[in-house]
Amino acid sequence: MKSLLASRNFLPLFLTQFLGAFNDNLFRNSVALLLLFRFAGTLTVDPGLVVTAAAGIFVLPFFLFSATAGQLADKYDKAVIARAVKVFEILFMVIAFAGFMMPHIGILLSVVFLMGIHSAFFGPVKYAMLPQHLETEELLSGNAWIEAGTFVAIPAGTVLAGLLSAHDAAEIVVPVACILAAVLGLISSLFIPSAPGLSPELKVDYRFWRATIDVLSMARKNKAVRGHIWAISWFWMLGSIYLTQIPAFVKDAFAGDEKTATILMALFAAGVAAGSFLCSRLFKGEVRTAYAPYAALLMAMLGINLSSDIGFIRAAIDVFFIAVAGGFFVVPFYAAVQRGADPFALSRTIAALNIMNALFMVLAAVLSGAMLAFGLSVNAVFLAASLLNIPVALLTFSPQNRLS
Repeated sequence: MKSLLASRNFLPLFLTQFLGAFNDNLFRNSVALLLLFRFAGTLTVDPGLVVTAAAGIFVLPFFLFSATAGQLADKYDKAVIARAVKVFEILFMVIAFAGFMMPHIGILLSVVFLMGIHSAFFGPVKYAMLPQHLETEELLSGNAWIEAGTFVAIPAGTVLAGLLSAHDAAEIVVPVACILAAVLGLISSLFIPSAPGLSPELKVDYRFWRATIDVLSMARKNKAVRGHIWAISWFWMLGSIYLTQIPAFVKDAFAGDEKTATILMALFAAGVAAGSFLCSRLFKGEVRTAYAPYAALLMAMLGINLSSDIGFIRAAIDVFFIAVAGGFFVVPFYAAVQRGADPFALSRTIAALNIMNALFMVLAAVLSGAMLAFGLSVNAVFLAASLLNIPVALLTFSPQNRLS
């Protein structure tokens, strides 16, 4: 693991991905906090509604542009695309600086949308680049590091957003921190080795609706990957539910505050990282999805326990090991997609995966919101998600030990 992280073929990509995910969460959470607590007086609508809309605005580009991003990554050098994305990230953060200073809600929400585009275009690049830069036996470890880095970046960006948003000069320190993270991301991207497109003759379809239909159809027809895509999307749906509902859970179950919620979110992130590394260590580079059903069942049992009336220590243990099981569950599926997809269309396959991930996360928000709107508790949301894990576990039991 140490040799991989120190590798010239992997470290720059890892740092670029980490800094991008960190900046996404730093910026979006800062916007949410400042809208709720500092700019609320400038709004003519409910600040909570604006924050909810911002979450949807960020996800929308994944539906609109992922397919085109996948086509570009299959056609052109992925390292060049990564650098271009990072240049635009700096530009977006400069625009955000103006939005914070004015303050102008329209500008800030526009930058949220632009950062969604940034993530949509980088997604196919990072996962499709791994098979070009790593040996086959290194793929599992590479995916483990990427997943671990992502889930560490999420709470790290969230925590820093809370600290900076409470600063007297938040309108200045927040965008400056975001610009700095974007600049560091560009610098790290400059060291990513070349990863030429494997389909240079591909004609890019800029009509996003048709491109989206094409990549989803292509992924659906590939029996070697379509089940893995469903499994990965299910993981992101669960992760979205837990990370989104943990603050409300802490408040309702333990009368806790932001610090308590941050502890649980950090434990969840650490658990995903631990599960990812555990998977990589145990399988020693071999892509095995045979243990996915047991990981899903463990998530179900722990989630059911979490939804019951328990103390904070037991809840913290449950959250951590749910995440461990989640990391153990998802990492082999990512490597399986990279191995099972047509190498000449891998970026488009990853684009289809990202579209499905976004769809499942939106579905998670809709279902959770509907349950809460009908007066059900966060515990009930956790219970429902845990019970749904049982049929998912059963689906992963098959002769090929994978969803198909």
